[in-house]
Amino acid sequence: MQPKSPRQSPFGTNAWRLCQRACCSLWHHVSASDYNAKVLLLFILYVVVLVCALPESIAYLVFIPFMKLVMYFAENFIGIMVLFLAFILSDRFKILRHYMLLFLLYLACAYPSLQLGGEIFPVQWFLGIALEPLSLLKSSDYVMLFAYYGKGIVWVFLTFAVFDLVFALLQSRNFLEKSSKSHSDKFKAKIPRLIYENLTFALVLYGAVFGIYSYDGGTIVLY
Repeated sequence: MQPKSPRQSPFGTNAWRLCQRACCSLWHHVSASDYNAKVLLLFILYVVVLVCALPESIAYLVFIPFMKLVMYFAENFIGIMVLFLAFILSDRFKILRHYMLLFLLYLACAYPSLQLGGEIFPVQWFLGIALEPLSLLKSSDYVMLFAYYGKGIVWVFLTFAVFDLVFALLQSRNFLEKSSKSHSDKFKAKIPRLIYENLTFALVLYGAVFGIYSYDGGTIVLY
């Protein structure tokens, strides 16, 4: 009599069923709301950065991905932390889901970040990053300064705006399939207006930022 495979054994079968139940439970939790889905997306991105940072990330296993993000936005590190806080609070306060407001908060944190950056980061390294915004600030070129700060964060808004739209479309499709409704107007009605507003704002911001860079450089700049 041949021994049973691990999956056929009682232990293997129970483990497999437990794994299936855990996956189903996670899926139901994630698909329950856009906020839950975004949390999973951020966790996946966190793991990706963690893996890409190996072996450096072993020494600071928890903090390396967050530190790398703050360093990427070092010229406005207060702003990126404010956005993190806004995301956490957005599940309770709907106003913090408006990307236009988040962008204004991000811009408002830019100058304090420049003022405190030399005290938090190594001065020589920080000045290298902040040299462009400092020169733009000194020359009062506020239009390019706006484009400079918008250039990094616009990709974040675009990513999450598209994510929100796709998630809402999938939820609407599932709802219509369950309720046997197929009319296009009813399908569109299930997409919250805020999602369209955020996507429109992200696209307008993209056009404004890279339109400024294109005008300044005399050539088309797309990223």
